[in-house]
Amino acid sequence: MYLVLRSTGVFFPEEVVATSDLMATEHPQLLLKRRLLSVLGCETVHQCGPEDTPATMAAEAACSALESAEWGSDDVQLLMTVGCTLPDVDIWSTSAKVAQLLDVMSAECMGVGDVACAGSFTALRVLRAILKTERELSRTVLCAGCAMPGGRIFIPATVFGDGAGAFALEKVVKPKRGELFLKDVAVHSHPEFIDAFGPQAGYRKLQKKGELLPEDWTFEVRDQASYAELAKVNFDLGAELLLSRLKKARWKSSQVTRFLSDNVTKSVGAAIAERTKIPLERVDAEGCRVRGHAFAADMFANLHFSIEKQPLEPGERIVSMGMGLGQHWGAALWECAK
Repeated sequence: MYLVLRSTGVFFPEEVVATSDLMATEHPQLLLKRRLLSVLGCETVHQCGPEDTPATMAAEAACSALESAEWGSDDVQLLMTVGCTLPDVDIWSTSAKVAQLLDVMSAECMGVGDVACAGSFTALRVLRAILKTERELSRTVLCAGCAMPGGRIFIPATVFGDGAGAFALEKVVKPKRGELFLKDVAVHSHPEFIDAFGPQAGYRKLQKKGELLPEDWTFEVRDQASYAELAKVNFDLGAELLLSRLKKARWKSSQVTRFLSDNVTKSVGAAIAERTKIPLERVDAEGCRVRGHAFAADMFANLHFSIEKQPLEPGERIVSMGMGLGQHWGAALWECAK
């Protein structure tokens, strides 16, 4: 069985905000702002409006993917969503809401979450396993919509932006020349570092205040000792995962034609490439510069825009990689059939 990528779709809100403006608003007393912005490598992010939700944005991206694949609503047999940020507060199931918005009412709906920004890789792994075991399922849509309702500058790691992405995937016996198929996908978790991070918002604040406002929700380093330890080994953990998957796929690092890392910060791609000996010129960090870190949407968007900018060539070998608080690393290997 091969899982072929039929099409991609993205949705990013029209409103664009300069990171320098965010920094001035959220951290007015912070010194060396220019130096920090240079390290983060993010110039602008997209910011969703009051009517946008993770489900509506995911549906927009999925609709675009369906149109590109020339699929109708009856073609979608399985719809899977990735949860990362706060879900729509007025619905029970994001996947069901997306299915309703797309009018794919006969599809099975399910969601994957609790793996932070590496959720898209986990969902892709789960999706592949389901399609292998369920013979009657062949066409599926995987999507994520992510909104950051509070502070967007997470010092010292990243700048958060809003957006959504989607894949239309189909199970086939053998891919045709020029078709991109999933070679491998894996997630490695390192639970010892979970206490390094924590959201400021939570049930205690809700109980104390009686309400939870958007500005209450942001991220912080909760355990400085755990964070310091993680900072020493973080990229080594990611490189360890990628090297193991390259070995399994019998790929040499030099054969990777594109390396697409999540938009956490511009250093991620270069740091992993350096440790795995992937040529630095193969690293694409454009997403970090213009979109910031859109959580689980990064995997979809980075591949979408990479293919849009440079059409696929038979024989290409593409690596997508991301990490999530927790601490999780995910990697997906894509190959363009010869």
